Amino acid sequence: MATESKSSRPATLSLHPPPRFECLIFDMDDTLYPPSTGLMRACTNAIIDYIKERLHLDDNAAQNLNARLYKLYGSSLAGLVAGGYKCDFIEYNRYIHGSLPYKNLMRDDTLRKLLLSMPQRKVVFTNGNKEHAHRTLEELGIKDCFEQIVCFDNLNMKANFGSSVPIICKPSTKAFHRALQLLQADASKTLFFDDSPWNIEGAKAIGLWTCLTGSSKKMKGADYVIESIHDIREKIPNIWSTNVE
Repeated sequence: MATESKSSRPATLSLHPPPRFECLIFDMDDTLYPPSTGLMRACTNAIIDYIKERLHLDDNAAQNLNARLYKLYGSSLAGLVAGGYKCDFIEYNRYIHGSLPYKNLMRDDTLRKLLLSMPQRKVVFTNGNKEHAHRTLEELGIKDCFEQIVCFDNLNMKANFGSSVPIICKPSTKAFHRALQLLQADASKTLFFDDSPWNIEGAKAIGLWTCLTGSSKKMKGADYVIESIHDIREKIPNIWSTNVE
């Protein structure tokens, strides 16, 4: 009896249709603009200077402490507070963001057009404070593309100078749960973009769809990978095939 060859069989259709998103959440720094701007490098240097001054450490010790705190807590500020350091958050944010080279950010009309074409709710989720978020998005010319900004201020409303309340920030699952609560968004219908593998892992842990930006290498926990934020239409076309009521 003749048998059907494998080559003559029709292609198998996927049993899993592309996800339908209702909300898109974007990290901001080094995600909505490229690392080549130097903004985050300047931010890191400012944090190291702050640690040197306040904790009376030399360059090497301050750099090592900053790297360790970032890895363990998601931000140096969260790590300092967890370690018992009494920090004035307003003064800290002014120190860190006050001298950043925002002039290096260029208006991005291509990204603006791309964002406005997406039918879903769009939100920024950053560990930075409100002033930094607003200034950055204004320089990029995309602030009005987002309906809400989740940031240090609304994640940490109970924290104040001298407080022992832990700082909430990415990549902790508590931060992601809090963000979804603020947005009244469903994790299973939300896509999260971030350049940090740690943040991608935290998002995936609570059921978000995830996209790692600034990379061409697939990683565990990332549903999508794009080298540039401008590649979204090519790499995730189902964003535009979603009917959002």
